Amino acid sequence: MSPLPVPVLSGRASIDAQQRRKVLFNRKDLYPYSWLQPPPEAERVHVPGSIALPAANTQTLVVSYQVPGNRYFWLVALIQMYVGGNQGSAVLPGDGNIAWSLDVNFAVGVTTPPGYTLQGFGETLSAGKGNFPYGNFQVGLNSPYQLQKPELLEPNDILYSKVTVSATPSGGRLVTILDGWLVPYEI
Repeated sequence: MSPLPVPVLSGRASIDAQQRRKVLFNRKDLYPYSWLQPPPEAERVHVPGSIALPAANTQTLVVSYQVPGNRYFWLVALIQMYVGGNQGSAVLPGDGNIAWSLDVNFAVGVTTPPGYTLQGFGETLSAGKGNFPYGNFQVGLNSPYQLQKPELLEPNDILYSKVTVSATPSGGRLVTILDGWLVPYEI
C-alpha cells in the first residue's frame, strides 16, 4: 500500500490548514477528550501483531502501522506483552529480559533516526527496568493499557513496536496490539 500524497498548500490555504492543525492539537487537552469520545467522522483502528521470540540481543519488529496520507491517527491504547512459554522459563515483569520500544518513523536497524521514540515507551535491557507489560488478556479478550493522553501521529507517519530480549526463554510469543482512531486531515 503506497501512502496517499499530502497536498502542498500555499497562501490562505496554508494558513487555514495550520489553524485546523492547531485546533486538532489543542483538542487533546479539552473535554470531551478525543480518546474517550472520538469525533463522529473518526474510524477505529485495531492493529494486532505477534512474533515468536527473536534471537537474543537483536532488536526485532513486532508490528508497524502507517497512518494514511489523508488522516491523523490518535494512539489511545495498546497491549505489549509476552505470552506463553514454559513454566520453568517464565519471564517476569521487571526482570530486565525484555525491552519494548514504540517509535515513530524510526525503523529497525536505523542508526541515525529521522523519527523519535514516544516518551515513556523506550526501554533498555537492564535488570529491574524492562519487561513491564502494557495491557493483558486476563480481564477480557482484549484489555489494553489506556494512555492517559493520546499520541497524535501525522499523515504518513509509521508507528513501530519493537522488542529486544536478553535471553530467549523456551516458547511463547511477543504480542503488540495498537488501538486508536483515524480522523480526517481536514479537521
